[in-house]
Amino acid sequence: MRRQAPIPLGAAAESDRSPGLPAWPDAWHVVVRSADLPPGKVRSLPLAGRELVVFRTAAGSLGALDAHCPHMGAHLGCAAVQGGSLVCPLHGFALDPSGEVRAPGELGGGSRPGTRAYPVTEAFGLVFVHPGGDVSPARPPPQPAAGMRWLAGRPLRLRADWRHVVVNAFDLLHMRSVHGRALTGPARIESKDGALAMSYESGVLPLSGTAGYITRRLSRNRIKVMQTCYGPWLMVESTVGPIRTCAVFGLLQEGEYLRVFNAFGTARRDPLARWGLHLIRLFYYAFLRKDFAILEGMRLRFAHPEDEGVAAITAYLESFRDLEPSEG
Repeated sequence: MRRQAPIPLGAAAESDRSPGLPAWPDAWHVVVRSADLPPGKVRSLPLAGRELVVFRTAAGSLGALDAHCPHMGAHLGCAAVQGGSLVCPLHGFALDPSGEVRAPGELGGGSRPGTRAYPVTEAFGLVFVHPGGDVSPARPPPQPAAGMRWLAGRPLRLRADWRHVVVNAFDLLHMRSVHGRALTGPARIESKDGALAMSYESGVLPLSGTAGYITRRLSRNRIKVMQTCYGPWLMVESTVGPIRTCAVFGLLQEGEYLRVFNAFGTARRDPLARWGLHLIRLFYYAFLRKDFAILEGMRLRFAHPEDEGVAAITAYLESFRDLEPSEG
């Protein structure tokens, strides 16, 4: 059966695709891999109805600014990074990561009216931007645990909606039908530092494929999982026998397509730390590829309130303020 193409975000049927859920939550969003933003690099991107540029100074500091110079509106996507500033290609105005603007010497030098700067941080080998501007203490920047080694993979591109991915991650009923997993006890769902966390234990059902067979043998059929949602990005921590891993997924909507940033971590002292992160990534991809195929073209419905995970995650997503497009 041919799958119907999803409707782009902002189209007339938007409320039909994800009823009640924010399109652009006031939260941290992953925008680029750290490896793709070396010193001196500038990248332009649309985010939450805004046009932004993100850049890295020669010293390695990050900046995220409105994409147009406040002097005469030149786009800063082709600006040059000089020292600690982004230099406008039109008249040479220098913008630092805080949004302060300085005129070039031939125009008298000195400070001029600034531009809007956005909070930006780096964790897990990924760069995060907060397009709302003000960071709530209840939802702080991402803080990876100490002593972890991380591998950020190339982002994936799906024809899907980020909210469907998040709801699917907390859908307990689909664990058996899609992944061949059976929960061995009740799930625990709780608020955690402004996020929503769900932890559970499961076993692999027979006839679950090669990856399922390997997981079953390694774990002695006891898999511990805790997944935490921070709005448009997720963290999944898994214990499979002696192996403890962590995965981060940042979800960036680009019209009807979704860019899925991903990073995988394990303890530096773990024997897998040096060579196994690529293998861990492959196991996660093997687990998720069924979800990704199903999520393409999905139109979300909430006809199964008996699933406690779905009920909890939808209530959590509804708690976010939905950002309005910038007027500038």
